[in-house]
Amino acid sequence: MNPKRAQASVEYLILFAVISAIIAPATYIVYSSLHSTDLEISAQAIKNIGLEMISKAEELYYLPPPAKISYTKEFPIGIKYVYNKSEEGWKVIDFILEGDVEVPLITKVPIKIYEENITEGTKTITMYTNRTGEFVVYIDIS
Repeated sequence: MNPKRAQASVEYLILFAVISAIIAPATYIVYSSLHSTDLEISAQAIKNIGLEMISKAEELYYLPPPAKISYTKEFPIGIKYVYNKSEEGWKVIDFILEGDVEVPLITKVPIKIYEENITEGTKTITMYTNRTGEFVVYIDIS
């Protein structure tokens, strides 16, 4: 075997090892930061949707019953479900994203959400009031 050929071979192996040692951690760091950025973007989009829902629910709350509003929204990737966190007053709605990221939003009016399991995509949000005993804004997301 030619010693110059063997030396070149070893140099290529060392070069490959050094490059691999740099690329593997760099790839992991970039991938993990991109994933966290996606969750932050989804959380911000959900927060905007939730604030719009609360704003419309507060408008609806002060209208004479029966009042109803329907509109469509695009829910982002990563949404799992939404629920009323405080059952006795229904004053907090909590959106849960992948990775158990919570986006809690406080309302001034009682809200009851019917559909808790939500997936991404275009959804119709229907809000209505009905004064039977306790006055609540009901929200159905389908």
